Amino acid sequence: MSSFQLILLLVSFYFAFRFFQQINNNSFKKKEDLNNSNIKSIQKDIQEEKNEINPIQQYNIDILLQKANEAFKNENYSDAILHLKDALIIEYNNSDILNRLGLTYSMNKEIDQAIITYQKSLDIDDNDIIHLEVAKLLEEQSLLEQAIYHYQSALKIDDEYAPTHLAYAKLLEKTNKTYEAKEHYRIAYELDPELNKN
Repeated sequence: MSSFQLILLLVSFYFAFRFFQQINNNSFKKKEDLNNSNIKSIQKDIQEEKNEINPIQQYNIDILLQKANEAFKNENYSDAILHLKDALIIEYNNSDILNRLGLTYSMNKEIDQAIITYQKSLDIDDNDIIHLEVAKLLEEQSLLEQAIYHYQSALKIDDEYAPTHLAYAKLLEKTNKTYEAKEHYRIAYELDPELNKN
């Protein structure tokens, strides 16, 4: 075998080695990508299963909400709170249940708990009415800057809801921002002339 043939043989071995190395690396990478993709898919399925409520769980939630409503109507707010908390154990990210719980805490004069609960609801569903409720509660606690933030957040979501403009105008008036207050009074009365009669 000549030295030229020996060099060709070595070059051939080198390229064959690199070729198989590349195939193995790509194959491994594809397997790794596939495994990562499968893991992400499985994690997503597990999360969706956690979020899905089966019929038995939904039935239990309905019963708990019914008990909470009865307790609320009878002004037994402590029992209503317990039933709503039990419902949240089943479906922890339900903004409707959180809103009911926030209202019940508020009626039970547990204002701090009401605010915290409403905040959790807002993290799930940015809702103008809940921002309005939080703003009113914060205003009662003399946390005026935070209340202003929530009034403004409510108006960003729906700037045609007269009660928000009216409540915000009253707060602005308290903080001596009379020009802004007049503007929000004007908007509130334009949107709902009945408010002017009260």
